[in-house]
Amino acid sequence: MRKQLGFTLTELMTTVVILGIVVGVAFPAYQNQVSSTRRSAAAGCLNEYAQFMERVYTTNLTYASNNGASLSSLPATNCSKNLSGLYTFNFTKDVSTFTITATPAGSQTGDACGALTINQIGDRTANGTSDEATVRKCW
Repeated sequence: MRKQLGFTLTELMTTVVILGIVVGVAFPAYQNQVSSTRRSAAAGCLNEYAQFMERVYTTNLTYASNNGASLSSLPATNCSKNLSGLYTFNFTKDVSTFTITATPAGSQTGDACGALTINQIGDRTANGTSDEATVRKCW
């Protein structure tokens, strides 16, 4: 009798099924981790922008202008450049208040936390709600 070389079809199909199950579980977990990491980076950017706005207020006693010129946009920072295509950063301001929003874009749009916001007193929201559990999870 000759000795068989190689794998049987059953062995090969079993390996393919096991590999499919592992990939089916691991890939979504990986995607969630990537999304969470990007969200954390966006939250860091929001904090950086909030600190910028506080420096503007400390210098000018208003959030609306910086060194006598109307404050029309947030400064370009490394974190916002790194997140371009994934989050857009916008702000509204007047003399005594500001709100900065990070809105998911591109591949980040499916993030369950949605848009993140912060204002001049440090109030944070996620997905339009200031619910403590949601904010803690998303920020």
